[in-house]
Amino acid sequence: MGRSLFGITAANAKVIIKTKEIKVYRNVPVPYPVEMPFDLSQNVIDVLDEIDTRYTSNIANQQYQLIPSDLERYLVLHNTIYTTQNQQTNTNIVKLFKITNDGLHGSINTYALYTSNIQLSLNNILLQRRIEEILSGKNEQQAMSNTTGQFTATQTFVLAPLFSYYIVMYGMPAYGVGFDPVKLSIISNILIENGIDPYA
Repeated sequence: MGRSLFGITAANAKVIIKTKEIKVYRNVPVPYPVEMPFDLSQNVIDVLDEIDTRYTSNIANQQYQLIPSDLERYLVLHNTIYTTQNQQTNTNIVKLFKITNDGLHGSINTYALYTSNIQLSLNNILLQRRIEEILSGKNEQQAMSNTTGQFTATQTFVLAPLFSYYIVMYGMPAYGVGFDPVKLSIISNILIENGIDPYA
């Protein structure tokens, strides 16, 4: 037997091969607790569709005038979603139903604000027209005219803006009742804020 360069004969040679254990990790999802399948009745699906198409979509599209104002129908939709929400055990599903009900409620509030804004705008137009009438002298009334005899007197009086606006907003006060001081105060403050002397 021949010797190797290192002085070891082939017969004496021991071959040592170390094997290394290699661990392979695979992307295996962690199992979550198994829950009951999420199933909705056709009635609940119809309610969700109605809320989406008639309420929340109209907010998103700024079509506020198309939001229904039927309070009875709103209560039916609200109760259906609320009842379904309370039957759920998954907190994420509960949250989605809560968001749906909040969207429905927000739609009703949006419609109320929209109509209030229109009402305020119309009142503003009426007030602007009334201001124009006051400035043009249309609210001048004759107190007495064409008396018989040798003496003729004519007197014209102009209502102060405060009382003119009061009449436009609330109508003429009942006989013997007079102008409501709280309402006069509100109108007076608004006139002053807009640079109008309430008594000029």
